Amino acid sequence: MKLYVCMMAMMHLGNKGALTRGKDVGKAIEMPNYFYIIEHKDGICLVDAGVECTANETPVPEGDPISVLKKLGHEPRDVRYVILTHMHIDHTFYMSRFPDSVFIIRKSELKMAWWHDKNEGGYCYEHYKDTRDFKYIQLPDDVDFDVFGDGSVVLTDTRGHSAGHQSVLLHLPEYGRIMLTGDAASLEDNLRFMLVPGTCTSIGKAEESLQKIQHFEDIGYELFFSHEATQKLRLFPDFYE
Repeated sequence: MKLYVCMMAMMHLGNKGALTRGKDVGKAIEMPNYFYIIEHKDGICLVDAGVECTANETPVPEGDPISVLKKLGHEPRDVRYVILTHMHIDHTFYMSRFPDSVFIIRKSELKMAWWHDKNEGGYCYEHYKDTRDFKYIQLPDDVDFDVFGDGSVVLTDTRGHSAGHQSVLLHLPEYGRIMLTGDAASLEDNLRFMLVPGTCTSIGKAEESLQKIQHFEDIGYELFFSHEATQKLRLFPDFYE
């Protein structure tokens, strides 16, 4: 089993406070956009589906999911599962390129993305408008889901930032335990200062999710934050196994 951490782009945000409620409001920040590829003996997983690179993003050359998969010798049809931590605009751009995959997402997140509340920000219908008839496993909010049935890739509820946010728990044979936090903790500051994201469906649930992430760190999981520029990661083509 291998985990590839892939940086697709560097994102330019004029207000860090949009990620750290009440701290560093108005401070500009440069932050990476990551997606992840898991090679498991029973299939390939893509975790999150990238961002559309506009004037606010500096792309990594050939750093998109399709190009990275090709470098690994795979085509989109080879991806068995696409796991979405959530469906905000910077995690969904390449969804429509995986019509043969099974998407694993919380049912509440899928419903919110397709028919989000008037004041619920973060979603871009154009990214996934052609995926309505794709294959989905729609998970309830309050369950852990063992993707391969062997404890190596487990999805756990971390809602609050969005209606059905989930994080990914990995057990790698040699490296050990990793948690892909998604945007439940985009930055290390979210966890260290217990700052909920600036965008929240539920502040209370977001606080509970931060406490849950802290617990996993306390029991030995290494945390990979979804937009943290300062963390030292083995980036593609390097990998964890």
